[in-house]
Amino acid sequence: LLAVNLETRDLFPKTNGHQRAPVIAEYDYTDAQGALLFQVVRCLPKKFRQRRPDGRGGWTWNVNGVQRVLYRLPALQKQKAVFIVEGEKDADTLAGLGLTATTNAGGAGTWRDSYAQQLTTVGVQRVIAIADHDDAGIAHARAVAASCHRAGMKVKVVTLPVGDKGDASDYLDDHSKAEFLALGRAAPLFTPE
Repeated sequence: LLAVNLETRDLFPKTNGHQRAPVIAEYDYTDAQGALLFQVVRCLPKKFRQRRPDGRGGWTWNVNGVQRVLYRLPALQKQKAVFIVEGEKDADTLAGLGLTATTNAGGAGTWRDSYAQQLTTVGVQRVIAIADHDDAGIAHARAVAASCHRAGMKVKVVTLPVGDKGDASDYLDDHSKAEFLALGRAAPLFTPE
């Protein structure tokens, strides 16, 4: 191990500190200047945990007292239009296509009005909420839309034509960026019920 500059722990999968579930992704949530506030950690099987830096090079496995911000907040600065999806993987998928996208930690049902305020603060004027194809995802997208509408933004909601529990990444596995954008353009403006 010394010859190849490794330690014993490098031979084993990362874990979340509490369980032996392998960590498969880490998503950084930063303030507007890029300073790390907390992470969402995805483990196998599909399970998410949140942690914050402990100030000593390690992690504390909660986000108590940490400012809650949108994912990819620095990339939202001075953007007029933003896609809001349910999950970091989808936000990264859209960003990989050159689109501005974000999400909130915690998944469906955890949107806060303060997130809509963060969007208006950085200059966002239009939002397209992309719903995962299940009841929780559709309700979440509508909650996001209502919150952003109250904050003064123009909003559209798109439920993608994908299989049960499908999301933006699933849609883009079989469709082009142009087809994805066309769905957003065709969607009517959201009006609160």
